[in-house]
Amino acid sequence: MKTDNNLLKELDNSATNTIKVLEDDESYQENNIIEMFDYAFRKCKNNDKINDLIMFAYINNHLKKLINNKKLGHIIINSNFPLVELKNLVNKNSEAYKQIMLKIEKNKEEFIIQTINYSINKYLRNIKINESMLKLIQEIIFIILKEIALNENEDINNLELIGRGDFSFVYAIKDKVIKIGSNRATPKFPNNPYIVKPLLRKAIPISDNNDIVFIEVCEKIKTNCCTDEDVYNLYKSLREIGLIWMDPKKSNIGKLIKDNKIYWHNNLKPTDSSLMLDKYIEGTELKAGDPIICDSDSIYIYSKKINIQRVGRLECRYRGEKYF
Repeated sequence: MKTDNNLLKELDNSATNTIKVLEDDESYQENNIIEMFDYAFRKCKNNDKINDLIMFAYINNHLKKLINNKKLGHIIINSNFPLVELKNLVNKNSEAYKQIMLKIEKNKEEFIIQTINYSINKYLRNIKINESMLKLIQEIIFIILKEIALNENEDINNLELIGRGDFSFVYAIKDKVIKIGSNRATPKFPNNPYIVKPLLRKAIPISDNNDIVFIEVCEKIKTNCCTDEDVYNLYKSLREIGLIWMDPKKSNIGKLIKDNKIYWHNNLKPTDSSLMLDKYIEGTELKAGDPIICDSDSIYIYSKKINIQRVGRLECRYRGEKYF
């Protein structure tokens, strides 16, 4: 295990890619990770390198072990690593969790801005961001989250990271889910009863090249509880109303906790166009307990021009049941 001046030399070299150096040398990934970080945190005076070390620990699944160490946890909590991510690594009854929540309480807006930036840096990392547009996005999303917290009678501190997809991080405040990330594969498609009814869908420019931050708000549902048959039945329901779902899988569906409606303190009825959706197509209205699509990317109006090879098995079954 390298906990000697060789490690310190790497940390003191501003030209070194710390994460790559650590990942390329297996001796830095052995069992004595606590000793290595204790040494590095004591000796290294470069905050950027400390942040790189913490990112290395996160990437290699060491961060949970480190943050729950009393000696190291305080340093990690007071680094630049996203607090919304750290919350998921500790028990809610632990001292580390109390420290995280205390830091959030001291500056709620900073916590939210950090969380927004975390989503943007993850899903739009290779674009040239317009700083004035970024500031506007931060202000808009902060207002949206405050309104959601008020509606849910919940402290905005309790914003949680509950998932991550191909295009966005998935957050929750009580019963509301908030997705923040990049533009969708299919940002516009016909509204329909087989997706979780959206409360908000908004695309906001973040660069001079029309790169987009996409935010979506809807109700929370139960996940990891559906079957392959549930997937097929939803695929079939969409086909029956002239649509085709090109990403049908269990991880993209769940079960409704409540009937598929908008739940807001006043009688909010967003139009299809305000949700960036095409005109609603009628179908069977889904109730609490019914399977439903929670990741609505890759829904299209059916056309013979679409290459259906990706969903060939489901499409063959659908056609067989319909025509034979």
